[in-house]
This record gives sequence, structure tokens and C-alpha cells, in this order.
Amino acid sequence: MAKYRTIQRAYECIKALDADTAITQHALRQLVVSGQMPSMRVGKKYLIDLDVLSDFLRARVSQEHSLDFTPSQSDQ
Repeated sequence: MAKYRTIQRAYECIKALDADTAITQHALRQLVVSGQMPSMRVGKKYLIDLDVLSDFLRARVSQEHSLDFTPSQSDQ
């Protein structure tokens, strides 16, 4: 069974596994909201499958598929 967590709880899981992580909650939220990170929206909340998050963070990022953390126009 999938382990779905809100963005905040998913971030807390990352911090629990690696207290010195360079990933911020804001960066995780940007990945989800932009659609770069698979998620499910329920009402106003985004839910992330922890297994998908783990796989996503393990994946190597190539130059062809780089992650974009720049704010979109809707964020400003």
C-alpha cells in the first residue's frame, strides 16, 4: 500500500532520514506544484507517495532533464 504524505510530512521524513539534507520544504513544494514531481491533489493539499519521492530523489538528473527551481509567474 502506498504511503501518502502531505508536502510538509514528506519533508519531515526526508529530514528524519538525513538531518543535513540540502533539500528545503520550499524546493519540494516547487517540484510538486510545477508537476516535476508526481503527486496527487486532494482538495487544497498535495499528497506525495513516499516510495515515489525516494525514487525521484535517487534518480540521476541529466543535463537534458534538469530540475527548475525558479519561481513561476504565478508564484510572484
